[in-house]
Amino acid sequence: MPRVEQVLPLSRYGRRLGMRLEGRKAQEEILAALSALPPGGVLVLDLSGVEVLSGSFADEAVAAVLSRLREGEHPDRYLYLRAPALELLEDLEAKLLARKLAALVRLGGEEGWRVLGWLPPYLGDVLACALRRGEARSVEVAQELGISPKQAALALQRLASLRLLRRERERKPGGGYRHRYLICDRYGREAVIPAPSLGVPAPCGCYGWDRIGGRRNLMRNFS
Repeated sequence: MPRVEQVLPLSRYGRRLGMRLEGRKAQEEILAALSALPPGGVLVLDLSGVEVLSGSFADEAVAAVLSRLREGEHPDRYLYLRAPALELLEDLEAKLLARKLAALVRLGGEEGWRVLGWLPPYLGDVLACALRRGEARSVEVAQELGISPKQAALALQRLASLRLLRRERERKPGGGYRHRYLICDRYGREAVIPAPSLGVPAPCGCYGWDRIGGRRNLMRNFS
């Protein structure tokens, strides 16, 4: 069954999105749009035409919604961002880091995904591996990263709980069941990461802002 993707242009709230009250109104409409999607549906927040995205608006309209999804609201619904330029996302990045959240983003003209916000390095590595392979089993992810299949499977499960990957149950060719993890790209194809199910090292940092020496390292590119 094809996945349903709905695009919600944030420019409907104006070209300069600055007020927390406006962001709260957008949050209500975004949550309603997610609720109306069928299982597996994707809502794309499109920032085309937006000139300014303030932290106050972004916190209410995007970060708060992602937080509620992480807590289990609207199961099996997914939220991605589409933006014309990286600079537009700086205030949103700060809000996601404060809440320890992450979102997948497409930048205009780019082929790959970017992850915006906070993601422990071990999860970032597994996500990058999964997206790079396009279709992979946990054993293949484990071999590439030098971790166990169980570690790879648990990391994929965690990414699914963060709504960065979609988890589906499928029948194995030899009998029994396993889970696979999917994500839609801009062309409607899906990158598929089947896995049967992390004692990984504790995170030593995060994806997002690199605060050492004030150097900025906004977003990791997974093309």
